[in-house]
Parts: sequence; C-alpha cells; structure tokens
Amino acid sequence: MRPSSSPSERPYGGLLGHLPGDPSLDEVVGDRALVAAMLRAEGALATAQAEVGLAPVAAARLVARVAAKAAYDPDELGAAAAASGNPVVPLAAWLARDVAEQDEAAAGWVHRGATSQDILDTALMIVAAEATGRLLARLDHCSDALARLARRHASTLMAGRTLGQVAAPTTFGLKVTGWLAGVDAASRRLRDSRARLAVQLGGPVGTGAAWSPSLPDLLPAFARATGLASAVPWHTERSRMVELATSLGQAVAACAKIATDVIVLSQNEIGELREGAELGRGGSSAMPHKQNPVGSVLVRAAALRAPGLVATVLSAAVHEGERATGAWHAEWSPLRELLHLAGGAGALIADVLERLEVDEPNMADRVTGAGSVMFAESVSRALSGPLGRAEAQQVVAAAARSTRRTGTPFRDVLAADPRVTAHLDAAALESCFDPGVHVRAAADLVALTLSRRDTPEDR
Repeated sequence: MRPSSSPSERPYGGLLGHLPGDPSLDEVVGDRALVAAMLRAEGALATAQAEVGLAPVAAARLVARVAAKAAYDPDELGAAAAASGNPVVPLAAWLARDVAEQDEAAAGWVHRGATSQDILDTALMIVAAEATGRLLARLDHCSDALARLARRHASTLMAGRTLGQVAAPTTFGLKVTGWLAGVDAASRRLRDSRARLAVQLGGPVGTGAAWSPSLPDLLPAFARATGLASAVPWHTERSRMVELATSLGQAVAACAKIATDVIVLSQNEIGELREGAELGRGGSSAMPHKQNPVGSVLVRAAALRAPGLVATVLSAAVHEGERATGAWHAEWSPLRELLHLAGGAGALIADVLERLEVDEPNMADRVTGAGSVMFAESVSRALSGPLGRAEAQQVVAAAARSTRRTGTPFRDVLAADPRVTAHLDAAALESCFDPGVHVRAAADLVALTLSRRDTPEDR
C-alpha cells in the first residue's frame, strides 16, 4: 500500500460531524492523527532502544526517519486491520517494508519486542496529550471570561430559581461563580489525568522480556521520545483510560451547566440572557423572527452523548488475563469521541461567553416588580421569631397563594394581614423587601470566590 494523497483533512467533517466540534482539536484526534501517532510511537521505540544500547543507532535513525515521513491512508489501513483485529499489525508490516527498501537489515528493528497494544495504547496517549492540551487552553479561556463576568455582575440583581420556580433574590455574578467553579474543577481533574498519560511498553504479556534487563532504562527513554510519562506496563490496568474518560465527561458537564442556564434564561418568557447575534447564526428554517441559542444547544447535545461514552470506557476497564479479548478494542472509539465532544463543548461555550448579552433591567424587574413574591423567605424569617417558624411559613405561603389567585401585589396582601402587622410595622415589612441584603451577601461570596481562586492551589 502506498501513501495516499487524498484523505480528508477534516476527520470530523461531513454532514453532521462538525456538530459539535472544534476544528483545531479535531485535527489531532481524527484517523489521520492516530495513524501519525502510531508511526511516531514506532519511531520513538527504535530511537529509545538505540539510546540504551539495544539497537544500532543508524538502523534506529532510519526507522524513525521513515516513520516520520510515512502517511498511510487510514481507510486502507483500516481495511487491512480487519484480518488481525487492530491497525498496528498492518502498519508495522508496511513500515518494515518501507524501511527495507533502503536497508533490509534495519527493517528488523521495526516494532522489535513490542506487541500491538504497546503501540496503539501509546498512540492514543499521544493523541490524548495533544488534544487535552488544546482543550485545557479552551477551558482556561472560559475561566478567565467567567471571572471577568462574575466580577462585572457581582451586584447584578436577579431571581434565584429552584426546582424550576422563582425562589429568592441572588445576583448574576454569584450564578457565574458557580459556572466558574465547575469549569475550574473540570480543568484540575483534566490536568491530573493528563499528567498520567504514559507510554505502554511490555511486550506480549507485559514482562518486557525482549528488553530485559534494560527495560528500566528503556521505559524513560521511550517516554522522552514520545513526550509522555514513563510507567511500568499497564496492559490490563486501565485506570488511565478511565480517568481520562471521566475527566472529559466532567469537562463536558461543566460546559453544559452554563449552556443549560443560558438556554433557560434566554427563553422569551424570561429574556434575561441572549447569545450574541450574528448574521446567519441561530436562525430558523421556518420562523424568521427567531434567534436560537445554537451554541448552547450544541453543548447540551454533547452532554447528552458523553455519559454513554464514559460508561463504555468504564465497562471496558475490566480486562481478563494479561491481554483482553474485546475490552481493549472497545475503548478506542469512545475515547476519541469524548475528546471530540469535549473539544467542541469547550470551544462553543467559550464563544457563547464572549458574545453573551445580559439584560440587567429585566433581571432586576423579575425581583422587584411583579416577582416580589420571592421576598417571601425574608418575610418568613422576620416573622419566625414571634410566630415560630411553622406558623410564619403558613402565613406567608397563604399570602403568596392570594397573590397568585387575585393578582394583588404580595406586599399589599401582607400589609393587610393582621397576623403580619401585629409583629411587623410598615418599616419592618418594607425592610423585608430590600434587595440590598441579598445583593450584598451574594457580592461578598463572589469576592470571596474570586480571591480564593487567585491562590494557585485553589484554581
């Protein structure tokens, strides 16, 4: 098989493959990138063996040079892989053939001592290291945007909502710090899992017998040549894969929390947030008046797909014996799909945050206008001293029901109730409707969160 000159440069292109996706990340996780990573692993193995005196330097250099220039067609390689169950077998054969064209003896150092899993696991780690590096840059961009947004809106009054209902006043800045905490936590988790991305090198059953007693020297040399961490063979110990998958799932979930809130708050009936308008963005095929929150919608779509992929990797973590039958093979696609989805979610939510429009007057009106019923908790707290908590809750709940039934302002219903006026004069009742108490409390938490985040170990 000769290298192909026409494979697609967009590994997640086509009709639906871009949704969601990040082209800058997708280019390092697609088929072409994985083939390149396998070739890199083969070249690095030869280089490392020469470094520790296990292979002739000239032969190793030739292997590495040919591997670096090879560009095998993923479709042809995939078709050839059917006979052996994995693409490393034909790839190693093609590489040996191409090396032999220049030096037949040097071809004997291609794939020397390794098993297919050594190369493919290492290649997946190479791909994951590059992709997660790009994803972390996206998440850092999101975190910086969220920190600015939280600081700007620390005192922006808005309705807090619980179980789908208006609850009590809060600030938009405090909501944003929740988003920020989720993204920062996902970034920390992803950095931890990325630090454990390691070379795989153990030979057929993980003993490394082909390189004994030089394996302790070969492993770090192989790691240096690939840019990965060094580790003893981990053929059936799949914690690295599980940690990578779950950290990617967590990153998608952190982005989806933001997306979900944006979708809810951009509904016409609420109208507190909007994804920034751009010609042709968010349009409807039937209703020209609509501006759909498409960025957030696509992040939500990623979040609905990611858990099943994480579950597949977790299920596939149980490997029997020294090499698994099927479990190893089941990891390949979901891991790359998780990288694709997480990259897309990170890129999309970064764009949403950069364009986000905040309707501050509408946010405040939800609290101080007809929505003043959300001060019910403040009134109940003021009455709980003289009436007891249970009776105070009953009095205030009855007033809220009356407001919903009659449309009479909540404050007026309370002012007409002798059970309230017996304990709260007009000034005391009015103070229960002061949003400043809630704003100051929320703003203090925003400041505390941001100050702690400025400490490196808390980021």
